[in-house]
Amino acid sequence: KWAQEVPIYVRGMVLADQSLVLVGPPDYINEHDAFAQVSARDSKVLDDLEKQDDALKGAAGSQLMIVDADTSEVQFTLNLDLLPTWDGLAAAKGRLFLTTTDGRVMTFAGK
Repeated sequence: KWAQEVPIYVRGMVLADQSLVLVGPPDYINEHDAFAQVSARDSKVLDDLEKQDDALKGAAGSQLMIVDADTSEVQFTLNLDLLPTWDGLAAAKGRLFLTTTDGRVMTFAGK
């Protein structure tokens, strides 16, 4: 129904009712543009790629986002100082469960 860039590199995603829940570290680069810049030998892209690599390793934490599945409107964001595992997000009985690369399991509940 919609297509929109999100400011995170999505490592986990789950649909809960009409909300799409996403979690991941910041996404600093557009891969297509970065490839063109590397091909053109633009040195700034190397710094950008290093920053993205550090983020993918957890240096910049991550963000949990809840987005309306119909309209793409961001309903909620939460900054986290951790890195989620790949595909480590689940929803059940009104709660979100998130596993992290340091071995934690976190639980989030709505109001």
